[in-house]
Amino acid sequence: QTSEPDISKFPTVDSLDDFSKVLTDYGTALSDFSCFTRELVDPILLPEGKTVLDVFKVCFDDDASLLEEYHKARNDTKQKWEPWRPANAGSPPFSGQRKFTCTTTIKAVVSKSCPFTEYQRYAFMNVGGNKPALVVQLSGQAEGVMFADAFRAEALLIFTQSDLGVAMRVLGHIQFLRDV
Repeated sequence: QTSEPDISKFPTVDSLDDFSKVLTDYGTALSDFSCFTRELVDPILLPEGKTVLDVFKVCFDDDASLLEEYHKARNDTKQKWEPWRPANAGSPPFSGQRKFTCTTTIKAVVSKSCPFTEYQRYAFMNVGGNKPALVVQLSGQAEGVMFADAFRAEALLIFTQSDLGVAMRVLGHIQFLRDV
């Protein structure tokens, strides 16, 4: 099961570090939670009355168009989205994984089109038993870039729900890779 409409049934965790227990088919393509130390933007409070379930439905669900529109605005072509499926055995409940591929243009020194693969995973959690959370990791990898075999940019999106609403934090992690 990849979702649960009753927030009280989210698995209780001591900290968001438990997100690293979401196992996928993608191995090292998704970095450990501990790698995300750089906050990319100041925390954002989303509109009042929304829940982490609303965020998933509007932004990440299979029929949500937000990410597709984002990649279209970047002029990415040949978009192919897998539907969400459960994370691998041993993962926390209410977690999932999927893969997205396209052709993107890297604008570094010269513009070059290259294959782009983004691995995604998410989990619904209840931090400390009283703080519902949605954690989404996006790990995009462009192959054939200058000075490396691949360039990987990862974002960790953390949505936490409180009486004030849903707050969003965005952390990042960058790698230049050899022998992908």
